[in-house]
Amino acid sequence: YIQYSLANKSIDAMASGRPILVYGPASAGTVGYALEDGWADVLDRQGVDGLVERINELIGDADRREALGGRARAQAGSAHDASLVRARFADVLQAASGSTRVARPV
Repeated sequence: YIQYSLANKSIDAMASGRPILVYGPASAGTVGYALEDGWADVLDRQGVDGLVERINELIGDADRREALGGRARAQAGSAHDASLVRARFADVLQAASGSTRVARPV
């Protein structure tokens, strides 16, 4: 299930503009998405030592935290804004129905 899904709170965290550290296997949906689009710092190898090291790196690098937060907020706005998602969903439904009528939700 987690291989194909986005963690429910990911978009809220992205929209907050705070730096995000994603920890898990690259095969998990949220982790793969973060790796692909760069909206979070990703640690995809297991182990407490690596996790502690990565957290300490982020604590010591204000510029990296700022950049991560900015990328996360931008990704949330460009890919997850409700009006964009509704329009894409309407397009998918229209294509699946074979209809040529364009119906945009308000």
